[in-house]
Amino acid sequence: MSSTPVLETTHPLVHGAAQEALRDAEGRPLERREAWLLSALVLVGAGLLCAWTLKIDEWGIQTDSLLYSKLALSIWDTLSPLPVVHGEAYAQPTPTYPLLLAPLVGLFPMPAAFVAAHALNALLMASAAVPTYLLARTIGVSPRWALLGGTLAIAVPWVTFSYFLTTESLAYPVLVWAVLAIHAAVVRGGMRADAVALAAIAVAVLTRTQFVVLAGVLPVAVLLQAILERPSPRLREVVRGVLTQHGLLFGAVVGAVFVLGVSIVFGAGSHVAGNYHSLLEGDLQVINTVRAVPDHLALLVVGASVVPFVVGAAWALDALFRGSPPRARAFAIVLGLTVLAILLITTAFNRQQLGDLVHERYAFYVVPLVGVAFVAGLQQVGRLRPVSVVGGTVLVLAALRVFPEASDRAYSYVAPWHQVVKGRAADIGSIVGVDDLGPLLPLCAIALAAAAVMLLSRRGPAWRRWGAVALGAVALVASGTQTAHVLNENLASVNAYAPRQGLLVARDIARGDRDWVDKAMPDGRRVAIVPGVVGDFNETRWLWWDVESWNKSVARSYDFSPAWRDTPFPDRAMRADPATGHLSVEGESAVRHLLMPAQDRRMGVVGRTLALRPPLRLVEAEEPVRAGWWVRGADRDGWSTAGEPLDVRVFPPGDGNARLARVRIQLTSTPQVPGPRRFSVTGARHAVRGTLPRAKQRLVTTRLCVPANAPADARLRVTGSTELSAGKLVGLAVTGVRVAWAGRCDVG
Repeated sequence: MSSTPVLETTHPLVHGAAQEALRDAEGRPLERREAWLLSALVLVGAGLLCAWTLKIDEWGIQTDSLLYSKLALSIWDTLSPLPVVHGEAYAQPTPTYPLLLAPLVGLFPMPAAFVAAHALNALLMASAAVPTYLLARTIGVSPRWALLGGTLAIAVPWVTFSYFLTTESLAYPVLVWAVLAIHAAVVRGGMRADAVALAAIAVAVLTRTQFVVLAGVLPVAVLLQAILERPSPRLREVVRGVLTQHGLLFGAVVGAVFVLGVSIVFGAGSHVAGNYHSLLEGDLQVINTVRAVPDHLALLVVGASVVPFVVGAAWALDALFRGSPPRARAFAIVLGLTVLAILLITTAFNRQQLGDLVHERYAFYVVPLVGVAFVAGLQQVGRLRPVSVVGGTVLVLAALRVFPEASDRAYSYVAPWHQVVKGRAADIGSIVGVDDLGPLLPLCAIALAAAAVMLLSRRGPAWRRWGAVALGAVALVASGTQTAHVLNENLASVNAYAPRQGLLVARDIARGDRDWVDKAMPDGRRVAIVPGVVGDFNETRWLWWDVESWNKSVARSYDFSPAWRDTPFPDRAMRADPATGHLSVEGESAVRHLLMPAQDRRMGVVGRTLALRPPLRLVEAEEPVRAGWWVRGADRDGWSTAGEPLDVRVFPPGDGNARLARVRIQLTSTPQVPGPRRFSVTGARHAVRGTLPRAKQRLVTTRLCVPANAPADARLRVTGSTELSAGKLVGLAVTGVRVAWAGRCDVG
């Protein structure tokens, strides 16, 4: 075997002391042939994933995807990794994925960057095969079985997260890299190994905040390994030796706990823990959280096709017995602690955010680690203790027992693969006449069959060889088939999601015109969105998310009351001077280029239209930025409050003359209004009165004389009221206003 070190890489986790982790169980460096095979595996895996990811043409998991594209743009523009959205600091301390996206969104138009980012996601997901392979080789797994482990790291249903511009694609390999460094620190010890492990954990936490639990896994794993391998019978001496050998590690842990505690005391927990700060400030309900852990584990077991968890659990339990190789025992300890820690924080977070729903999005990162234990078990099949096989099988069966209920409560952004598996397993149960057991029988049968193969493999070398091949083949075929199915289903689901939300509007007349705002702003000037209602709930929310996602020039968001607000992102209040109509923004000068509803129900900005894509309009406002008209007294949908007047205020044009304005007000009644509704418009040269039938619209035209230096109001009064679902009493809705100047007038 060649001694040439061949895995030459710039990844920060494989330099220095971590190089020792890239050796096999005998301490020999990996061969060049292995490097070529591993590189080919990653490239083939990435290429296959690209066959799906490059077909994605819609945004998914909003507003998470929008957030990371905005953070990437901020990094490119400011050359700072500090999270900034809409010009303000944002509590999202996970800059590593936006750092990778920054060159793509900075150099290319957003549609092209969108495609490039999905290719990057495919490569990142496939790259998880590298640390998975290295972990397997580190604990003594042969290259052949280690390659299978790397393959299974790619063939999991959760690679479908490469469809979204979220942290999952990077976090998936980063967790395995971190565990590789943690394992090296546990096995080798010393300051250098600890430093690399701490750096790896820091990178992991900066990728997904939830990985902070690894900071607890490392010291606990070090202590447990030392206790199980202790040369001295005195526990106190063992602990003292560990603290001496790992002084840097335990000092860093104490420091991190201190910083976190101080940040919580001074109310800065969100800046340190991001979305997970709620776990530090709320009621964790520990007992209920622990009880819900099997629900999330069940989804992982079934998603990984059951067999890897059965064999992996059996191997991990077996490695804990005295006499096992230290590297194997160390990995079994790290594996168990990591899986438990990730499941606990996932369950706690889900319970706070989703209640009783189950969401394995935050837990699937541990599956490659189980894959490492799986291939290690295949290599040792027939040699595993029967008690370990039984123990691992019982653990998996306990998780499978709750799968039917967990799948019913599983939360999914796209196609719920859990229901597909459950339905097919239930069909099998029905065929064999055990409807009462539903999907449990076939799933449990798979687990028991895997256990039986492991026990039968003890009968001799031939049984061991064919048993390992059978288990590996079943896992590979089942995982590959399920992954392809999930990728296909989610591809159709993501690409159909926006049309289902009503986004087949004029913006999609030409698919190549999605960045129409950027094209109208070739000089790179900033645009501010002024979100308002443009349709029903789904169409409005998705259209604003969509237009901001595709256009890099949208750099600000103004809240002009009554505004549409459906993102957690910062915005700044825009106010209209009731005397002049001048528009001001708190904290900065108002951006001249405003993206607004084409038929805004709140105001009309004086300026020229740069681009029109109904229902949106890009306006270049005159200086100073001001409104030509303003509706006061309506809610964000345009409804007047029952019994209260609604004013359409028209501001003078600024030419020093009193002018006659022709004001057209579109009144709308909906099916919620029980019958005809009487109205009047006063304040003009003559009053306009009428009746609007249920679920109808009417365009009311009136003329208003506007003085040279003061606004004039057209007042709408509605007789009668309707109680909406939110309990608000309303009259009629103003869903459109148009003002045109018709010449001079005499104020008197």
